[in-house]
Amino acid sequence: MTQSELAAPRFDATRVVSFEMERVLDRQTALAKLRGRAYSTFAFMSDDEYAEGLAGAEQELPDTIAYTLRILIAVGARDGR
Repeated sequence: MTQSELAAPRFDATRVVSFEMERVLDRQTALAKLRGRAYSTFAFMSDDEYAEGLAGAEQELPDTIAYTLRILIAVGARDGR
């Protein structure tokens, strides 16, 4: 979503801030997060998809998982408030 899309009819003022954070997880922590369905995207998976993905992760995840967490924060105000 862009700042201009937020500024369309519903919002008078907008501010968009992007944020990045380097993350490193060990294998056991990553598997615990997967087993606990720690992320909202799991809600979009069928039980079969989840089970297949978890089985693959248990077999294939490396000892260390490094990634960049990217967050986009959008703040809008309505009617000048």
